[in-house]
Amino acid sequence: EVKKAMERSDGSAKVSEISERYARKIEALQESQAQAKARMQEKGIGQAQQVAAGVSVPLRVYGQLSLGLKTVLEAFDTFCSRYLVATTVLYAIVKSVHFWVLPDFP
Repeated sequence: EVKKAMERSDGSAKVSEISERYARKIEALQESQAQAKARMQEKGIGQAQQVAAGVSVPLRVYGQLSLGLKTVLEAFDTFCSRYLVATTVLYAIVKSVHFWVLPDFP
């Protein structure tokens, strides 16, 4: 709409008219939002939202920290269990070979 008005010869007057019209719409929208916010603050819902917002921040921090700790512990567990299995299998092979090759050796 603005582009069409700018292409015409009387574009600047039309553009300013369009700008004023949208400015009035935006001001009306902002005013209605402010009124709705004020009504919610008067009711219990607005107070509950404030409490929920206050509680949600520490819970989110706790969730992110626990996710990081879980990731680190899972990586450590995977690393340790992999090498524990490898060490156990190698030990069993060495003991079996030792028993078969040198059965009388203490």
